[in-house]
Formats: sequence, C-alpha cells, structure tokens
Amino acid sequence: MYLLRLCWKNIWRSPVRSGVILVAVILGMWAGLFVMAFYNGMIRERTRNQLNNYVGNVQIHMPGYLNEKLVSDTIPNPEQVISSIKENSQVIGVAPHTTAMGLASSATNSYGVTISGINTQREPQVFDIHNYITQGSYFGEDKKNSVVIGEALAKRLKVNLGSKIVLTFQDVHNEIAAGAFRITGLFRSVDKSKDETQLYVRARDLQRLIGAPGAVQEIFLRLDDSQSAKAVADELQKKLPGFEVQSWQAVAPEFQLINDQMNLEISIIMGIIIFALILAILNTMLMAILERTRELGMLMAVGMSKLRVFGMIVIETLMLSFTGVPIGLGVAYATIRLTHHTGIDLAFLAYGQQYGFSSVVRPEMDANLYPIVAVMMIIAALLASFYPARKALKLRPIQAIRTW
Repeated sequence: MYLLRLCWKNIWRSPVRSGVILVAVILGMWAGLFVMAFYNGMIRERTRNQLNNYVGNVQIHMPGYLNEKLVSDTIPNPEQVISSIKENSQVIGVAPHTTAMGLASSATNSYGVTISGINTQREPQVFDIHNYITQGSYFGEDKKNSVVIGEALAKRLKVNLGSKIVLTFQDVHNEIAAGAFRITGLFRSVDKSKDETQLYVRARDLQRLIGAPGAVQEIFLRLDDSQSAKAVADELQKKLPGFEVQSWQAVAPEFQLINDQMNLEISIIMGIIIFALILAILNTMLMAILERTRELGMLMAVGMSKLRVFGMIVIETLMLSFTGVPIGLGVAYATIRLTHHTGIDLAFLAYGQQYGFSSVVRPEMDANLYPIVAVMMIIAALLASFYPARKALKLRPIQAIRTW
C-alpha cells in the first residue's frame, strides 16, 4: 500500500508528463475502437444491402441451377414449396422469381442483364428495391410488359422513363424469345454494378414469353435474423430433399472474403495504433527516468530494492493506463453511438458504390469487443513500461545522487 501511495503521488508531481501518457492512452483507446467500429459498420452495411436487395437470406433452387442458370430448371409445384417454407417461424418473407439471363436492347445500345420476373405483392417482403425508386413507380399500374431498371442501365442504353426496350432470352425449349417492354420505373441502389445488370418485370409477363406459365426458378427467403441462415437452410433442406437449399454464406462466399480482408485491415490499423501508443509511453517514461535520476538514486541509497524501483515505474504506468482506458472507452462509446445515429456521409467517395458500399457509414461495435480492446491497451502500456523500468535499475545510487 505504501508503494501504491508513493506511485500515485509521483504521477501527479509532474502533471504535464503524466498528462501526455494519459492523453496517449485515451486517444489510442478512442482511435482503436472507432476505427474498428467504422470498418465494422461498412462491412455490415454492405452485407445488409446485398442481402436485402439481391441475395436474400436463404435461396432455394433445383440442384445445379446456380452453375448454368437454365430457364428450364424450374421448381415443381412452387406454391406447395412456399407453403412448406412458411411453416418455419423464422421465415418472415418469401419471394419466388422467374429468372432469365438475356440481353436488354434499345435503339442505340445493348447490354447483358439478369431478368427477374417477380410477384409484386410478395417481392417487398424480401427485397427493398421498391424503396430505391427515383423516377416513375414500382409496378404501380397493372400494365402488360412493364419493366423497372436501374438508372445506370438506363444510361448505358440511353433510354428514359417511358422508353421501350427489347429483352431477348432463351425460353424453356432453348429457343430464342424476345419481348418489348416499356420502362415504368427507374431505381438507384447502393450497388451501381447491380443497377447495370439487374432489371425487374412481372412474373406473368416473363412466364408467358418463356412458354411456361407459373414457372419459378428461384425462391428467396428473408429471416428475422440473417445470422441464423445456415441453421434454417439445413432445416429446410431436410424438409425439401429434392431441392438445393443454401444460406447466403454458401451462395455468396465473396462476402466472407471481403469481411476477411476488412478484418485484416482493421488488425493492421490496430497494430499501428498500439505500436504508436507503446512508443509514446516509452519515450515519456524514459524522459521521466532522466528527470528523476537523483530521486531514484536517493531511494536506492536509503534501501529501496531494485525490484521495488522496477515495480514503482511499472505501477505508475499502469495507474495512468487504468485511468485513461475507462475515459477512452467512454469517449469511444459516445462517439460510436453518436455517429451510428447520425451516420458519416462519404458521398465524396461515391466510387464505393461500384462495390456495394453505401455512401453513409454508421459505425457499430459489438459490446464484447470493448473489454478486449481495453485489455490490449493495458498490456501494451505494461510492455512499454518494462524498458524504462529496466533502465532505472542500471542507475548507480552514488552517481545518481550527484546528478542535478
């Protein structure tokens, strides 16, 4: 207890020096947590956007459909399959798709697209594209051969709202089929690459053209918790043995690749921050040893053991760390909560929409990561204190006392 009281008094004998370490710990804590939350927010927002707009949480197809995406690979008795799916309490939305790979052509240009024939009543239960309409409507009027396309695709085809485009694709007999569609809506999502290649028509219009009324190639599900997708997919696979039931993790493994890349970047940034913290503490404590050379020599001359001198330097650093870490935690938590609520607008970096990243980032952090980062910071401070403490042990009492 005597050593602890002595260390506490020593800390505040030089407020400026102690303040430097305190600020370094607080800034290191804040920067580390905020950077993690920022990148985590980017990753989660992108994943949510992709799941809620294009991928869904779980997909159901005929076996091997995703390899070739043939129009003839239709799901038999789709309504019966949908009724079976809805028995699962975690399923909150089901959207059947009639899908064809084809070509969208205007008077001036052509472009390869994925044509999704949708049920306009069920689609909003799973996907949010209807919320991104910028011009026209999302199948507001019951007109034959209406199509909703992305603004990016409209720009490529040099068409506008109300223009006609021709969609060409294979029918169920592997013959070339085509139909003229009028653009009744334009949308702009957060993924420009998808806006260029994805368009929507009514399922009945596409089914008529492919020669298979009621045909469905894909069924998309939305769950109340996307993280339970794998468990739900496994459960449905047992109920539907003749189909291929896949979670979004299996359908889109590139999401995990991006997550791993972002986690690596976060680890590198955290390493840089911790290294900078170690250097700041190391430099400040070495300066403290030089300033207190005579004092340390006096303590050793009157009988303080080298172990206690070593412990005193380490304890002083840890005391400052234990003071700074909670403050840093509080500042980081408040900053993350505030920016998550308001969002950080990065519209000037809009090129990120090419890869599905939103221009507004909302930092978010799992609660269990706060204590982990706090422990990392304290360990970093502890390691940084060892070298200055060891340096103090090399002082010779007589020579140190004569130092002014």
